Amino acid sequence: MRAVIRLLAPVALSPFLLWGLIVGPSLASEEGSYEGRVQDVKVIKCGLPPAECEGSLLLDVAGRPVTIALKLGPKELVRGQETIGLPMIRPGDVVTVRYVRQGDELVARSVRVHPR
Repeated sequence: MRAVIRLLAPVALSPFLLWGLIVGPSLASEEGSYEGRVQDVKVIKCGLPPAECEGSLLLDVAGRPVTIALKLGPKELVRGQETIGLPMIRPGDVVTVRYVRQGDELVARSVRVHPR
């Protein structure tokens, strides 16, 4: 009986291994959003248009710090209907950030600054 179990174990596990290979990569690029108060803004460099800046936001989300990376390239940075640059976001601003996880980083897809 044990010999049969040893022979069938790899066959029984293979659907789970296959599922992990298919689903695993999609979990690595998790998307989500946070709403929080900006604690710090770091600007590494900015280009034109103004939304094409690289840097990071440190947010206070329900009492815990969350760092959001902003990479070079197009993304939506807005206050109301106006497109803004990363340097126009200030500590104390309340923002909603849509992000995608890339490895260990949360990378912003969009940042909406709430009216004061």
